Amino acid sequence: MSITVEVGLLSGKTVSVEADLNEEVGTMKRRAQIALGVGRGRLVGASGSVLDASSTIKRARLQSDDCLTLHVNRVTVHASSCAFAAILGDGSVVTWGSAVGGDSSAVQDQLKNVQQIQASDTAFAAVLGDGSVVTWGSAFDGGDSSAVQDQLKNVQQIQTSGMAFAAILGDGSVVTWGYSAHGGDSSGVQEQLKNVQQIQASGGAFAAILGDGAVVTWGDAAYGGDSSAVQGHECDPVDTWLYMFRGRLASTLAPMVDSLDPQRTAMLGHLLTVVLGLIYIVPLELVGLRAGGAGMPSPLTPAGTAAPGTPAPKKTPRRQRCGTGAACAAPLAAKVQRNDCEKWEPAARNDAAASGEGWSLAFHAEEA
Repeated sequence: MSITVEVGLLSGKTVSVEADLNEEVGTMKRRAQIALGVGRGRLVGASGSVLDASSTIKRARLQSDDCLTLHVNRVTVHASSCAFAAILGDGSVVTWGSAVGGDSSAVQDQLKNVQQIQASDTAFAAVLGDGSVVTWGSAFDGGDSSAVQDQLKNVQQIQTSGMAFAAILGDGSVVTWGYSAHGGDSSGVQEQLKNVQQIQASGGAFAAILGDGAVVTWGDAAYGGDSSAVQGHECDPVDTWLYMFRGRLASTLAPMVDSLDPQRTAMLGHLLTVVLGLIYIVPLELVGLRAGGAGMPSPLTPAGTAAPGTPAPKKTPRRQRCGTGAACAAPLAAKVQRNDCEKWEPAARNDAAASGEGWSLAFHAEEA
């Protein structure tokens, strides 16, 4: 007995395909691919589930006039140091190269509906459509995940340090395996690895970004696995080089910079805004400050405030990092902060200010 089903592409093109109830879904799919003039793809039923190509038409419970969709994907190729693995349009995998990673015969039957592949130096890890993971290649570099296989469920993302793998699960936890010294062992930070949003890897360590913006690292310290020296900088610091123009730095600024493009702007304290390498002094009428910056325009100047260059009340800080006048016109490595982790005090008025030319910028950083 045979049935006739409609197989269509996402573009809307469809063909009618006849199939015997005892033949495999894969055989019917190949006929549909030829008729549609496309390469390999996944055959999806009306419920949205991918049909098993090795199952019979009868077992798949297909009936005449069923409408199926053929999802055709591009072939993607991934490389280890000595082998390749390609995900074909139908979600199967082909490997070649060195036997270490290039031979996937031991797991070939499991490599179906593959969504993504990551490659370490000599091993591969494939994430399947059901969120499980299949690995092969050198066990030393993560090719053997048997010790954590029961934990590898609902995997969302995998990263590799070259000799180890780290997987983010659906609940935001992390599972690691491979060479322990290069991040395969995350037991030392496991309690911190909650609500993980993203993982990046160096050649021997991992860094995980949590939902609250904190960063957790593990692995070889020589590769960045130890971030203790910079932990505590929780206010999105960005290191940038600034050139000190004459101008006046005032006190704190409300979140007026939130609307700026973070790729093009940054801010010192809460008042000095840096735009594409230039410095703009942002006056705050709310605190009675009228500040200018050597005639430079301020994109954030509130209506009703003084024009750039207008002298402001003199206020001397407890300390000055640089002197007045020309000494403050030297390049300065400054840390840009969005929040109140560092407070920057205004500089004393210099000689040029007496003639109305402007103010020097001298900073004193103070931990909040």
